[in-house]
Order: sequence, then C-alpha cells, then structure tokens
Amino acid sequence: GRVVHILAADGCDLTGIRAMQQALLAAGAVPHVIAPHKGAITGRRRGDELTVDRSFHTASSAECDALVVAHATGLTGQMAVATYVQSAFRHMKPVAAWGDGAELLEAAGIAATEPGVFTSEKANRSFAKDIVTALSMHRHWDRADTHPTLAMLATMAGQED
Repeated sequence: GRVVHILAADGCDLTGIRAMQQALLAAGAVPHVIAPHKGAITGRRRGDELTVDRSFHTASSAECDALVVAHATGLTGQMAVATYVQSAFRHMKPVAAWGDGAELLEAAGIAATEPGVFTSEKANRSFAKDIVTALSMHRHWDRADTHPTLAMLATMAGQED
C-alpha cells in the first residue's frame, strides 16, 4: 500500500509513466500522477493522453512514500516543484527520476549519489525494481547526520573508558 507520486507535465514520457505505473501496481504500490493541472496531460505523440490524479495545488509530498520525476516534464525551474521534491528528500523518502527528470533533482540540490536517490536513462524494469526495493526500506535514514544527542552520548561513552 505504499504511495508513489509520479511528477509529470504535458509533453512528458507517457509510455514510461505507464510502465512505471504497471511495475508499481504489480509490487502492491499505489502510483499517483501529479501534474501542474488536473484533467489529463498530453504526451509527445498526437492524441496520447494520461489522466492526472492530483495537481500540485492539491497534493503534498507528505502524502507519498516515494517520488519519481518523469522524463521531459518541463518542471525544472518551477520553485513549487523544487520545494515538493526537496520536501520528500528531507523526509528521507526514496526519490527517483529518469531521463532529463534527473535535471530537476540536480536543480533542487539533490545529488544522484545520495542514499535512496535513483536515476536512469529510461523507465525500465531495473529502474522500477530499484524504486520498489527502496520502498521496502521506507525511509533512508543514512542520509541524515548523526543526531546531536547521539553524538554527545558517543562522546560521553568514549570518556568513560
């Protein structure tokens, strides 16, 4: 029952989104397409549309367990979207992107080398498997610095020896 937000916009890789949705559903996760507007988004091919589940105005990254940015979203440079992605990252949630969606992560200050961050050229099975595996961990606490209280306790324990 984990919820995954797939960030998309008009002109993005709808084939990749559909493949991602199928892989997530097969793993028991619930994918939601989040876009700048409700209704449907259009793909690169004429007449190709995909229904949007929520818009950025009504969705929050606090409602998902992971976040995936689709290829060719056109969302890079939009502060509201950068904040959305940064919020998921700060909450130690898995964050992923394929294609040029990785540029949005980079623009938001999220390095692809961070724990629980995944990028790929395409939305393929391997990429989907990485996301599902990351979901099984729920949060990626290894991103966090050592809490000051734990650091103090470790220091105190070292002084007792």
